[in-house]
Amino acid sequence: MSKKNSAINLEFPNILVTRSFSKGFGLAGLRIGYCIVKGDEMKKAISKVDFPFSITTISLVAALKALEDQDFLRKTVEQTRKNKEKLMRTLGKSFHIARTDKSTPIFLCGGNGNTYQYFLSKGILTVPGEEFMNLDNSYVRIRIPKSAEEFIKKINAA
Repeated sequence: MSKKNSAINLEFPNILVTRSFSKGFGLAGLRIGYCIVKGDEMKKAISKVDFPFSITTISLVAALKALEDQDFLRKTVEQTRKNKEKLMRTLGKSFHIARTDKSTPIFLCGGNGNTYQYFLSKGILTVPGEEFMNLDNSYVRIRIPKSAEEFIKKINAA
């Protein structure tokens, strides 16, 4: 897998990047992630932070196992990419789609009127745009589902 856009490539001593194991690794309920920093000052600062969630032994073991299974991550990223492309192609006919990397498991979708209510009426849960700065419910954030076909069926249902 390409690390071209990875936080591993950070060159600045004052930047910190946090990532979770939620989407790509499928460990959302375990509340575990990691932090990448460069520079001694940031390392000292982060060591003083009290995190909002305790890391359980089960979460830690699951995360370490997930890191060992790069094949699973590769397959998950590829499936996400395929599903996202299908959804963006379908929804792009009727909605404005914000550009994001194909492997990112979310995207912003907008239209005229209450896009949030439109998707809700189709039985599709999205995150309403009003939860984000400078947006309203004419935009929604869509999480890429496991099955693009099921999502598209709901869109096409009368």
